[in-house]
Amino acid sequence: MDTWLLILLIALGTLIVVFGVGGAIAVNRRNRSQAQGFDERLSVINRDLAAAHAQDNGWEPAALLTIARERFGVAHPDVEVSDVKLTQVIDPPGTDDDRAIFSITTSGGDVLFELGRRDGEWVVAQQ
Repeated sequence: MDTWLLILLIALGTLIVVFGVGGAIAVNRRNRSQAQGFDERLSVINRDLAAAHAQDNGWEPAALLTIARERFGVAHPDVEVSDVKLTQVIDPPGTDDDRAIFSITTSGGDVLFELGRRDGEWVVAQQ
């Protein structure tokens, strides 16, 4: 009887270890698959928030995107731009310290690009 009890305890311990490791692996896979979707949703929310903030301040987000594309093209004439997204708006009191940060997609990847205001005009920020 002692031998059967020992076999039963070993089998039960083995099952606990197998289910524990299998559960950990399943949770890890699920978390990795959900992380990318979460990051993408968070990025969209941040862009929407930046556009809403810009609109709130009387800035036209579509006009800002056009200006960013033009200014980036002047600063980097050999780089082809495929997409421009407004990612952040910084609006301290006054207008000369206003900044708009963009994510610009090029064939080489995504680049952060910043515009600032000087005398009411959007210019490439000093980097």
